[in-house]
Amino acid sequence: MRDERDTPLNDNGFELREVSISDLLLDLQNPRIRLLGPRNQREAVERIFMTKSEQLYRLARDMCRNGMTIMPIVTCQGSEGEALVVKDGNRRVAALKLLRDPDLLPKNQYRQRFERLSKKCSGRIPAQITVYHGVDADRIDFYIDRLHMGSSQGEGQVEWSAVEKALFELENPDRRGQNDMAAHVLKQALSLGIPFSEEFPITTLTRLLNTERLHRLGFGFVDGTLKAFDEPAALKSRLQKLIYDLDKGRVHVRRDGSEGSIYTRHEQDAYLERLLADHPPVHPTRESPAASANGQDGDNPRLTGGNQQIEDVPSVAVGRTSAHAPRKSPYDRKHVIQRKEHKIKLLTGADCPEKARALLVELKELRSDMAPISATFAIRALLEIAVDHCIDVLGINMKSRSALKDKITETMKMLGDQLEKDTRDSMSRLITSDHYLSLTSMNKIVHNRHFPTDGKTVHQLWDQVREFIEVSLNQRRA
Repeated sequence: MRDERDTPLNDNGFELREVSISDLLLDLQNPRIRLLGPRNQREAVERIFMTKSEQLYRLARDMCRNGMTIMPIVTCQGSEGEALVVKDGNRRVAALKLLRDPDLLPKNQYRQRFERLSKKCSGRIPAQITVYHGVDADRIDFYIDRLHMGSSQGEGQVEWSAVEKALFELENPDRRGQNDMAAHVLKQALSLGIPFSEEFPITTLTRLLNTERLHRLGFGFVDGTLKAFDEPAALKSRLQKLIYDLDKGRVHVRRDGSEGSIYTRHEQDAYLERLLADHPPVHPTRESPAASANGQDGDNPRLTGGNQQIEDVPSVAVGRTSAHAPRKSPYDRKHVIQRKEHKIKLLTGADCPEKARALLVELKELRSDMAPISATFAIRALLEIAVDHCIDVLGINMKSRSALKDKITETMKMLGDQLEKDTRDSMSRLITSDHYLSLTSMNKIVHNRHFPTDGKTVHQLWDQVREFIEVSLNQRRA
């Protein structure tokens, strides 16, 4: 190690070099590579790829799209002639080598993908890159220790907390995570001057929130923007109490049922009731912006970014609200199929697939208000079974792998006046719009692990597709 007393602070012991990628050797002693047991450079590339194939492909694709990161690639002098050994950045160098020469991989689907990616990026894959070259082995180890061995009480690289990551992702639409809704709320808190720690338990806030509860707190989404529909002073008081309780651990998700736990749905509802009783809304019956914009009782949890500044609410006379309870929404129920008007009537002798019958039974039993994603899976499956049944029975000429929206379009044409106008209109919106109650959004709920939903939205979806499914399942062979 150098004598640091005589070393200027801006002298980090490395020098910049322009090096040919072909002259760079992967470090066979690197912990990630050594565990793979490669005997030579070609095996090192192959084994890095075979153990982390999708990750390495995504890394290469990202470099093609966005260029290389500014994080340095660190090298030292190797023992084989003039070649340099990569001490940090082996994955990036391996990806560059594969982009320049996909034949380094055995023949498989990933080699074909790299070949296509290499052709697509042809002319933009560098032959040389800039590296940080170190001559002092101790200094190199010191740098890598600071980079990979944790924060060392502030001496090394400090990883972002969960709340810091969520707030960063909020400004980057392509990197949305599971805490999006909570991050929107925290951003509102910052705009209101409400502080919270960098270790704020954002996942606990995520557990507490859904679109209905967000509405009750005084917020709603309109076109991806979080809007407020209560007086700023009332919102600040309510939000300040919520954030304080979470940040100080007065509210938590321990499973032991101890005081302050909001692990169960019942505990969450009880806490929210107490919060609203202590910090009541000034305009408790005021319609949320999401409801006025979309006509959906404020349920629009599409988190697509945008400016989240709180809107000023016009001053109104604040008096006692009506003693009459508001009319219960038809979508505010426990099960998808709860009453007579929610059921599907199968005609006597209907040639209905057994799986469809089983799904209908499950939808009657499933608590969709507590398991909305499972209910969406079931509705999505039932819709596809009904469409395929109708296509088969009516002899519609469709390829088996056609997109569901195309199948629905052709099925609607064949069913014609068997469908009520309202049903035809709602199904047309389902397949043509990017609204939350659309086929696109249904697919996202099923396939995208970050896309949210709740029971009320699922029930709206069911009521929209129910008649179409019923008519399709009741088609009989001629």
